[in-house]
Amino acid sequence: MPDFTIRPAGPDDAAEFLRHRRMIAREPNNGIIQGPDDPLPTEAEMRERFAQTAHSANSVTMLALDSDQHVIGLAGLHGGSRQANRHTATIGIAVSPEWRGQGVGTALMQAIIDFARQGGVLKRLELEVISTNERAIHVYRKLGFVPEGLHRRKLFKDGQFHDNLSMALFIAALD
Repeated sequence: MPDFTIRPAGPDDAAEFLRHRRMIAREPNNGIIQGPDDPLPTEAEMRERFAQTAHSANSVTMLALDSDQHVIGLAGLHGGSRQANRHTATIGIAVSPEWRGQGVGTALMQAIIDFARQGGVLKRLELEVISTNERAIHVYRKLGFVPEGLHRRKLFKDGQFHDNLSMALFIAALD
């Protein structure tokens, strides 16, 4: 099993987090919504965001780190800010190409699900994935996510339109 650890991001992780995001954004056909020309937050903005979510029950960023403490993957969970949608959170994830297929994505998603279960606020986790990203869809299904709908031609990346699949996981019975 490859040597990596998973933990929540803190303010001191801002620079390394952004380095990873830039690297993934430059990857052709990266399977995520972010492209190389899309703006990223500043390091100061990321430090502030990580500081704010440190005490949140419905938002967190999890990092996967190699043995040298470099970010090799990340997963963000962003919960609703209003009373009506506070129980719902959206997930985004990105894993370094050389670490794909080695359990990093599954471990990050499991850490996100565990965080949601332990917080007691979240009841629904949702995500969108490019419909041709079979590896990611397999991981999400394995963890209990179910398809909810197809968004035809939702993204335009790499010179073509892509369909997005919506998936959700209910982590507790809804009252």
